[in-house]
Amino acid sequence: MKGSVNNKWPRRFVLFILWGMVSVGGTLLSQVVSSATSEKSLTAFPSEAKSKPGPAKLSVRKVFAEDLSSPVGWLLRGGILDTVNGPAYITPDGERIFLSDMLVNHGRPRLRWLEWRKVKKSGSKVYKEISCSTPTSPRLGAIFTDLAFLPQRKEMLAIACHRLYLLDSSTLDVKRVLLDGQVMGPISVAADNSRVLVQASGAHGINGSTVVVEGADEVVALATSTWTVEESWKLPGKLAGLGITGDGKSAVLLLHATNDADSNCVLWIRDFPFSASETRSLPTGHTCGPSFYRKLLPAVRSDPNLIIEPSLLLRVWDVRKGMLVRQQELQPPGIDEKEINDFAFRISPDGGYVALVVNSNLFFQEMLVIDTLSGKVVFEGKKDSYSQAFRGIDMVRTTAREGVSSDISADGRFVLSARGKRITVFEVAELQ
Repeated sequence: MKGSVNNKWPRRFVLFILWGMVSVGGTLLSQVVSSATSEKSLTAFPSEAKSKPGPAKLSVRKVFAEDLSSPVGWLLRGGILDTVNGPAYITPDGERIFLSDMLVNHGRPRLRWLEWRKVKKSGSKVYKEISCSTPTSPRLGAIFTDLAFLPQRKEMLAIACHRLYLLDSSTLDVKRVLLDGQVMGPISVAADNSRVLVQASGAHGINGSTVVVEGADEVVALATSTWTVEESWKLPGKLAGLGITGDGKSAVLLLHATNDADSNCVLWIRDFPFSASETRSLPTGHTCGPSFYRKLLPAVRSDPNLIIEPSLLLRVWDVRKGMLVRQQELQPPGIDEKEINDFAFRISPDGGYVALVVNSNLFFQEMLVIDTLSGKVVFEGKKDSYSQAFRGIDMVRTTAREGVSSDISADGRFVLSARGKRITVFEVAELQ
């Protein structure tokens, strides 16, 4: 009997050791899987990553290209003198492209549209009733500097002459003037189209809306149900960017800490309604960056708490927890920020990729698509280098008359690149 007990004990001991090894191995395996999963998430903080994630498997292809410049205007007016070009936009459904410009001969804004997926269906509208002329500047021209779409309401917003206009998206007719004064872009629209956020200085409401304090730089929120000013927020510093969280509950501002352009930026968060909430400030620890970054702070579609701060060092902030959850340095090849004249920067709705259109002192790049997880370029479009002999002329023409812009459809499928009236559309798809 004793012999049988002694014979079984080593076997039981060995089985116990094997069981422990399997258990520990399983735990380690689950931790590895968990770590790998977190690295694929946009919200994973960089210090937690064990290895750098690879680029997203994106397929990018050019699906449309057209030059809408007028050859008659080029011959009769020297090309660059026929119009002054504003930004280009693609509608949320990706079906139509809008281009804004100003006809030099009478200084009035014009909207041109193109249904690029159909055979040559296009149109334009000149707004003769919109004028920037003043007694001291009677020949001051007008152009739409910002557009925003409200597809659920079949309406559009446009800024011209520092006024905020409401347009019918079907007829393009002006329905009303919403704000009159120093209204400046960008225009941030809540995902459910319930409210709009813009910057205003000395603006006042039209048609019975609440009066904004004159002479102060403010952010103004308008309720789209009545198109009246529901909130105003006096800015404590110079604005560098603004946005609305994905759930539409909070306004997020990026402000200079002081009036010094090189001062650090601070995120200011305030819930709607402003009158019943307090401001939460979140120091970023960095400067606000060059002026061409002063655009929208887009929300991440998959998480209503996340706001993206667009720059070549991309940062994702959780405005509820008040913390930085991810940052990633983007790596566009051959781009020196000091050499950039114009830089169109758009982020896909899911935060997965960035689309860049670049005009520098040396070249024009029609499109760069960069994966936001790895920071690596997954698509590089055509690059036009400026000749040394005519570089100055090319730069003036491109910057003054052919500003660059980009835009992305609401589903992230189509990306628009524009250089003046030369437009290109790319289709982005995620490979399985």
